[in-house]
Amino acid sequence: MEPHEIASETLCSLSEAAKLFPSKKGGKRISLSTIYRYASRGIHGEKLEVLYVGGTTCTSKEAVLRFIIAVTLAKRQRNTPSQAVTIASTTRKVAAETALLQQLKNLGGPTRA
Repeated sequence: MEPHEIASETLCSLSEAAKLFPSKKGGKRISLSTIYRYASRGIHGEKLEVLYVGGTTCTSKEAVLRFIIAVTLAKRQRNTPSQAVTIASTTRKVAAETALLQQLKNLGGPTRA
């Protein structure tokens, strides 16, 4: 996605973005340094999309969702043998992605342009 496209989404700082990720075991949140690593080096070949606004590195709630989905799909492809894509599996993936997007939208918060 191009930087001008992410700018039209719901922007948040990386510290705010860390709160959007599910908690790890024991209820601990992902650390801010992990979020910076996702943005700079990535994981499983995927990087978190960011914008630089003044001295602040920003992302968007939608970019976090895209990143989570991309990492999940990349990890599945590495860990499972090649599978034929079926209509049922595609429908399940779309439903899961839609549910995640709805969860992010329900988190609310101020919108920045």
